[in-house]
Amino acid sequence: MRRPREGEEPVAFSCPRCRKDFTATVECAAKARRKRMAYLVVGSVLLLSLLVTLPMAFHLGGQVREEDDPSMNPMAVLVPLVAVGFVAGLTLFRFGRRYAGIRKYRLVRPDGKRTILVQGHRFD
Repeated sequence: MRRPREGEEPVAFSCPRCRKDFTATVECAAKARRKRMAYLVVGSVLLLSLLVTLPMAFHLGGQVREEDDPSMNPMAVLVPLVAVGFVAGLTLFRFGRRYAGIRKYRLVRPDGKRTILVQGHRFD
């Protein structure tokens, strides 16, 4: 697929297996590169935050607290931070590695209109 010089635009193509016509929204190379880098950076920062939150959770989780201690339990904050850092960081990092700037695949019907969803096709 050819990329536009700036912005995004729909590009027509046909499936090599079923010979049906499709359109896809393709972003310019600069925009796709910026989005890809943003996903990779945010995902990496979240994964690197595990280097701080995970040891802290182990350290504070092993301490004994008094029952009548009025201070807030830090584990109530650290456990969700570790979970969010792991799940969101891994998701964003993996998504950033695969991001190509091509989205909104639409099947072109015989009457010229486009469908909303394309099922059963994989365009990688």
